[in-house]
Amino acid sequence: MKRFLIFAAIAPPLGFVVAFWVMLQIANWLAGSPSTFDVAQVMMLPTIYLVGLIPALLVAWFDHALAKRNVSHRVALTALFGYAISYLPLAVRVLDGLRHGP
Repeated sequence: MKRFLIFAAIAPPLGFVVAFWVMLQIANWLAGSPSTFDVAQVMMLPTIYLVGLIPALLVAWFDHALAKRNVSHRVALTALFGYAISYLPLAVRVLDGLRHGP
């Protein structure tokens, strides 16, 4: 049970920090654009939890299943599954657009 709470509490804000405060800043720097770092982006945290909670819980379930089976390289497999499942919200939106048209 602790595993699910830890994943649910840490994964969405960690994904936000990596996406907005690391990767976006590097992309802007490489493109020669000004930095978009803003502490006011923290106000997006409730939305981030809405979008990231289901993928985080799915990754926690996957990690739990691997731990019960005592699989070697559990951390690497969980990280790969987390990377793949992080596209779930995007895939839902793409499929919704394909179903309803442009």
